[in-house]
Amino acid sequence: MTKVTLTGILAGACAVLALCGPARADDDSRPQPYVVVVGVSNYQDKQILPRAHAEDDAKALYDLYTDPNYFGADKSHARLLLGAADAPDDKRGARTATREKVLDALRWIAKEARPNDPVIFAFFGEGAPLGDTGDHHCYFAADSTFKGREKDAVAAAEIAEALKGLKSQSVAVYLDVNFKGFTPPADKPVAEPSFAEKPFAEFRGDLGSEEGEEHTPGRVVFLADRPTSPSLAGPDHGIFATALLAGLKGAADNDGKEADGLVTVDELAEYLNTEIPELARKYGKTEKEKEQVAIVLGSPNSHFVLSFNPEPHKQALASCARTTRSWPTAA
Repeated sequence: MTKVTLTGILAGACAVLALCGPARADDDSRPQPYVVVVGVSNYQDKQILPRAHAEDDAKALYDLYTDPNYFGADKSHARLLLGAADAPDDKRGARTATREKVLDALRWIAKEARPNDPVIFAFFGEGAPLGDTGDHHCYFAADSTFKGREKDAVAAAEIAEALKGLKSQSVAVYLDVNFKGFTPPADKPVAEPSFAEKPFAEFRGDLGSEEGEEHTPGRVVFLADRPTSPSLAGPDHGIFATALLAGLKGAADNDGKEADGLVTVDELAEYLNTEIPELARKYGKTEKEKEQVAIVLGSPNSHFVLSFNPEPHKQALASCARTTRSWPTAA
């Protein structure tokens, strides 16, 4: 390989790293990450089942995405919504995950995020079907009720409406939601949730114009398990969050002969597909629990960067700095 060819390849890698690096306060042209993380462990309505680690999972994911070593979203562009009563988290600026605050956060990213701005949305909690057929579904906010879910839960249709104007071409959604996360009433049957037609289109979008393409390019949804099955809990986090956090911190950075400092959608999908079944076998008590698997729903062009692997990323930045004088720092 000639020196010219090698330099060209390295310069190309540097360009990719430059596009993926955290935004600088003095450079408005750089991508600006937006992050919204929701976690509800205990609901006021006791008919909605509790989630053992939902808020711990949400806090940990928020911390990762606001850490410059892993992604670097500044806190003015990140929101953490938790199920606890109105008692702001001084460290993270968390607020209560009410229905209106969840929808407001979605409208915010739809309005503010530009095409090259990465967007991360995560929801750890419970959900349920809507209507008599089960073809529609909702997410339970902190102030939702099972009986009143038609009015006080966050409907998938409302999410789709809130995100209608979203321009970002790099949107990743993490959902750890059981859509049978409630105690069914004894006097009235509840429709079985169905996700057969355009599953989770509220996040994936709908083109409706390109033949053969059903969803907006540049979007991916990671599911903790099948939508109607509860995700297992480990000692400190749910097993989905356990695998997710490890993968985003660098364990998933293994495409090729060595780590390159970038964790991509494809790498994380492969890692979760391997790691979650192993954790399910470890912590599951029944055969069904041991069958938990991650599900990844992608759309065209959903092969973007989700996080940085710190040490290899620093080495890559140093190599770029030695090769190209115009390389901007990532911090």
